[in-house]
Order: sequence, then structure tokens, then C-alpha cells
Amino acid sequence: MADFSNASLMLEQLIDGELVLGGKQFYENQITAAEEAVAHFAQGKRYVLLSAQMQSGKTGCSLYVACKMLIDGVVENVFIISGSHETVLRKQWVDEIPKHLFAYCQENGVTDDDRIREYSEKLMSNVF
Repeated sequence: MADFSNASLMLEQLIDGELVLGGKQFYENQITAAEEAVAHFAQGKRYVLLSAQMQSGKTGCSLYVACKMLIDGVVENVFIISGSHETVLRKQWVDEIPKHLFAYCQENGVTDDDRIREYSEKLMSNVF
């Protein structure tokens, strides 16, 4: 499991207003692809494959899906499994979670700090 102490600290800084997000965390192409994935899940599909070029926003798209489904109560947990043995990819996921989760919560009216922490724990503790 990845070390998420720095990511947890980042989330606390975002919640406390000590750290401000610089720019958008989710872009239109990510949101469009994420909404399409969520629609497939809503139709009863058990999995969705997202295939795209490097640096095209797969992490952000996937985190949008994870945040939406977790916060909307569609799922209780999210598991992020990397097929690579490289720990750098796991660290990338963990490092991106606080920024994306906080942005998603801000954009969707989730203001309860304890709920945001709970969602963060469910996301960060399940990165393998």
C-alpha cells in the first residue's frame, strides 16, 4: 500500500484554507468521459475500460468517477489497482486524490469537512 501521509497533510491544508488549488482539477474532456463511464455503471455494467494516450487525463477522469460514485452513495468503497510493479504510479494516484477530491467536493456542494476526510480515507487507503 502506498504511503499517504503527505497526501493526508495536503488534504488538511486544503480544508483549512492554508493551501489553495491553482487552476482546474477536472477538464471538460475528463468530465465528459467520466459521465459516460458513470452512465455505463448506472446501466448495470460491472466494469468500464478507459484507454487513452499518456497525459490525456486518465487519472483525473477516473478520480471524477470515483468521487461521484462514492459521494452519490452508488458505491461504499473504491479500489485502485495498478497492474504495474512501479510504486511511482501508486504514489501518483495517492498524490492526486486530495486535490481532485477537494475540487470535486467544492464543485458539488460537499462542505462537511469530516465527510471529505472520510471519502479521502476510502480513496487513499485502497490504492494498490
